Amino acid sequence: MTLEGTYYATMDQKGRFTFPARLRDRLGYSFHATYGDGCVAVYSDEEWEKINEKVQQLKGQEKRDLERYFFSESVLLEPDKQGRVQIPEHLREFASLQKELTVTGTGSRVEIWDTDRRNERYPKPSQKRISDMMDDLGL
Repeated sequence: MTLEGTYYATMDQKGRFTFPARLRDRLGYSFHATYGDGCVAVYSDEEWEKINEKVQQLKGQEKRDLERYFFSESVLLEPDKQGRVQIPEHLREFASLQKELTVTGTGSRVEIWDTDRRNERYPKPSQKRISDMMDDLGL
């Protein structure tokens, strides 16, 4: 299952927004949200189990750190009848989520970004760079 596409949403004061239907359909009835790379990262049950299996293969402090990072602050999101989810305050603060959100499918996960933050952090690459990367992959 590939999660793809870019969607825009508006979050209310309670941290709720309508999660894109196409992504909801692919993720399932509920999905896992945790700290991402400057965003809120969202995983299906299947991907969440894969992450857990990989983390369990680690040893010592590295294992404990990743367990704490991914699992202890994670939440299970369950859309309501209107397709809305509520992002908890600790995840909203971590990702600096304000009102305008960009929700992106990035293959194996969904990222929820504050739109301004995403645009500042990840400007679109040049067409030449994309072309060069596609050539490197033989696409």
